[in-house]
Amino acid sequence: MDSISAIIVAAGKGNRIGTELPKQFLKLLSKPILYYTLEKFSSNPKIDQIILVVAREYLDSPELEEAIPSSINNKSFQIVAGGVTRQDSVKNGLDSISDKNGIVLVHDGVRPFVTDQIINENIIECREAGAVLTAFPVTDTLKKVDGNYVLNTIDRSNIWKAQTPQTFRFDILEKAFNKADNQGLEATDEAGLVEGLHKVRLVKGHQNNFKITHKEDLTLARALIKEIKR
Repeated sequence: MDSISAIIVAAGKGNRIGTELPKQFLKLLSKPILYYTLEKFSSNPKIDQIILVVAREYLDSPELEEAIPSSINNKSFQIVAGGVTRQDSVKNGLDSISDKNGIVLVHDGVRPFVTDQIINENIIECREAGAVLTAFPVTDTLKKVDGNYVLNTIDRSNIWKAQTPQTFRFDILEKAFNKADNQGLEATDEAGLVEGLHKVRLVKGHQNNFKITHKEDLTLARALIKEIKR
């Protein structure tokens, strides 16, 4: 059976949330956001290896130490330094994976509400399709605008919001990164790099599987954690 590796990307600065401490280390109840994300992957029996990517200045920090759950000891676990961009950080994580013939999940460290069902469906679908994107259908009405004026309404029936994990056979993701390096391509997610090389299959995510980006997201996340722990 192919091995399953998870790259958890937590190297961002979190400038949009307006705090000096990177958002992955902000607390939900008594634990950092990153703690809950790592706990979800380290407790999943399908995951064999976890690669955590963090900013270089936090590699030996007390903030990072506090964010690592004891359940991580059940896995092969490695911490690597991030790069200048998210794409660079994921590439650093990819280079650290031990099994080059397995499956790789890439997940945002600040999406702590990912479920085992989403993780497991990603793995199952990737074994068949080779490339998988977790996404959730858009429910809001979408408008195309020019400055302060509405141009038209966009048909939302085929519009989905990308989430993570995004899951690929190692060889497909490595090929996509090599092409990006050679051609100077950049994308905001891994599926964006893979789409030109391989069909990407959708796995439906969940509205709670959101990325904590703004202060409002942090407020919602703290409320969800309290509900879960109740």
